Amino acid sequence: MRLAISRPLALACRDRLDFWRTLQELSGARSEHVRRARTRLREELPEHTVRERAELEARHAEELERVRRDAARDVVDRLTAALLEVDLAAFAAPTPAPLAGLAGGSVDEVAAALLQLVDPSSLDEASSEAGGDDIDRVASELLAIVQDPPG
Repeated sequence: MRLAISRPLALACRDRLDFWRTLQELSGARSEHVRRARTRLREELPEHTVRERAELEARHAEELERVRRDAARDVVDRLTAALLEVDLAAFAAPTPAPLAGLAGGSVDEVAAALLQLVDPSSLDEASSEAGGDDIDRVASELLAIVQDPPG
């Protein structure tokens, strides 16, 4: 059975359908603008993620290098203090001539200057007289520092 509807009723149905589509578009469902934005974000997201990851890796590498430098400096300070059995604060005062200018030097330069101040054979004699207890203590301190760096 076939029914016919009046023209005003068909136009009213079309008007309500257009209104329904407008509501859907305003809410974001079936919106061409939302679809384009979604597509653009899907294209840009991997680039943004890669760029952000690279920035984080660079910051992490800088921080890691700083921590390593600080830990190495601390180890050298502790080792020097243990070997020379001197308070390192004495070097903070006006520096004696052999240590002058080494404040900003590398670890190797400072260690070489300190070894020039002390006769290495006297270190060997002192360690053999102590029976190796000092060496074991210094070695265990270094091991603890390496396994659990300060800071």
